[in-house]
Amino acid sequence: SSGINAEWPLRPGEHEVSLLKLIDELTNGTKTKLNETGTRFVFSPGFIIGGEVTHDCSLAVPLGYYLEVLVCLAAFSKKKFNITLRGVTHGQGHPNVDTLKHVTLSYCKRLGLHSAELTINKRGYAPGGGGEVLFSCNTLKVVKPIKWLDSGKIKRIRGVASCSRMSPATNPRVIDKARGVLNDFIPDVYIYNEHLKGAQSGK
Repeated sequence: SSGINAEWPLRPGEHEVSLLKLIDELTNGTKTKLNETGTRFVFSPGFIIGGEVTHDCSLAVPLGYYLEVLVCLAAFSKKKFNITLRGVTHGQGHPNVDTLKHVTLSYCKRLGLHSAELTINKRGYAPGGGGEVLFSCNTLKVVKPIKWLDSGKIKRIRGVASCSRMSPATNPRVIDKARGVLNDFIPDVYIYNEHLKGAQSGK
């Protein structure tokens, strides 16, 4: 395609280049060509190989930016995905790792990706990052369709409140305020308290 980012005064974002490098690591025969101004991009896809890959992601965007792409590719790979990503686990503009783990992957399992798992080894926040996740997923020969005709009713709410390098009293206050809002709609609300320190708290 051409004419992309024509009004943007900056060069291609480092996160976009980083994503292309990750795709190149996971495939065989992929060819990409991007000019210096970022207004012309040529992409020739190859075969999705998968396997074990460790990738240091850009700190400009959260890891959800990369995982959204990996989830779409995993089912059609030749080998099982075992991808370790390092960077920022929470940020704005893209789903955080908890949303992908508890929501997105639950739908993937309905499609037949029963071993799809996202393990959060470390949490990392901007600007230093330091987070690390492991995404593993089986491959599929046939993608099962989802039949969802009745949306049903919300019976329970579950969540995670996490913080790093802060007072342990912060999370309980956040949870208390969240429950004060959510309990007006449904009584069965549980929010997990995760306070991290040391190596697991990022940089």
